[in-house]
Amino acid sequence: MAVQNLLQRAISEARAGREQTARELFLEVVELEPQNALAWMWLTGLLEEPAARQEACRRVLALDPANRA
Repeated sequence: MAVQNLLQRAISEARAGREQTARELFLEVVELEPQNALAWMWLTGLLEEPAARQEACRRVLALDPANRA
């Protein structure tokens, strides 16, 4: 599956409230495309461990310093 399709599916799952599935899909996206700031940003709200959330936030800011979300 193309990364863009996988990303769109992950977003749809997150919006539908299926957090575990969304989290798994976003993790797959960032594994395939580690520079995907959008996937990292979504992960900041889906990861359970505070340290993992902080790391995702750091990744977003490293990839997109102007991000204010």
